[in-house]
Amino acid sequence: MEARGLRLSREGFFAGFAIFEKWEPAPARYRLQPAEKRRRVLDMDDGPAEGEEELSAAMGWDYVARWGEFHIYRCADGQARELNTDPRIQAIALDKVRSRERANFVSLFLWPVLFLGSVAVCGPLLCLLEIGLGRLLLLAASVGTSCALSLRSLSHLRRLRQKLSAGEHLDHGKDWRRQRRRHYLLSACCLALVIAVVGVVLSTWLDGRLERDMIPLSDYREALPFPTGPDLAKDAVPGSFEEVDFLSYYNKVGTTSNPLVPCSIDLRQLGEVRLEGGGETEVVLIADYHEAASPALTRELEREYRREAERSRTYGGPLALGDLGVDSAWAYQDIWPTVVLRQGCTLLKVTFHQSDGAARTTEEWAALLAESLLAGGGA
Repeated sequence: MEARGLRLSREGFFAGFAIFEKWEPAPARYRLQPAEKRRRVLDMDDGPAEGEEELSAAMGWDYVARWGEFHIYRCADGQARELNTDPRIQAIALDKVRSRERANFVSLFLWPVLFLGSVAVCGPLLCLLEIGLGRLLLLAASVGTSCALSLRSLSHLRRLRQKLSAGEHLDHGKDWRRQRRRHYLLSACCLALVIAVVGVVLSTWLDGRLERDMIPLSDYREALPFPTGPDLAKDAVPGSFEEVDFLSYYNKVGTTSNPLVPCSIDLRQLGEVRLEGGGETEVVLIADYHEAASPALTRELEREYRREAERSRTYGGPLALGDLGVDSAWAYQDIWPTVVLRQGCTLLKVTFHQSDGAARTTEEWAALLAESLLAGGGA
């Protein structure tokens, strides 16, 4: 811009835009030097530290303005030596490089630890079922890209630190246009990472709040592969179930699919049934049904469910179950009794409660669930 007759003004920048003034076209060199003092809000004295401006002027470099964490210097003398070969100014630049190195080092390990730690605590398959394969892969790609960018910056800063420590001046003969394109590309990648992570968090939260994957149970036309609340209630009159609306949470069903767990059904049911001996009873059923791609995945999913149950604040300890004939069967008290059954590639987790009447024992209604799994279908 100086060669075109536009010189950067001492006023520097306003709202992110550089302020130029008309000047005689002439060749000039500009350099960015790390500011020794941090910029503070409403701090009018944002120039170089005492003595730094005079020291630079003695070397032929005039202070122009501040931009972010940098001071901008200008030199019209093509024979003047580079600014940052002075030991004092070189030390300031070196401190800035070390600070950025520490920040990139923390970033290199922070995000992978947070991501992998969260997945390990929640369980990989439960995370997959909760947020979906696409979002999980997007998060993994974002963390991987962030690590790659941090590693690249660390490598670059390490070489820069070694050069500054050796007293060498920076290579200002590089193609700055190429460097600018690379900078914009990396900046775009960082922005895309932030947008991707925020998008995953918001979309997952909205899906949970709006229950986008759920539909009214009355609109579900497929046969459920396990018994429902009316089937587990003792002495219930067939076909007498009437839904009870409670905060729009119950009487909904949702289905999802992914390569590892091709079929998942989430069912919430609340209603009243008439009893054969007279009267009515309220039944509540919450079921998670999964058909995994292999028995090994089903065992892993069962293990994650067990860990999740034992971490629950309302976990009331294990319940006794007899031999139900399936590969695995266990139960626990978590406000209401919950039964987890595994057979082959199928896993069924059911919480059931009957309010009135002579209700079945946990082992009795668990046997009905196990019978449906062994039969390969629901009631």
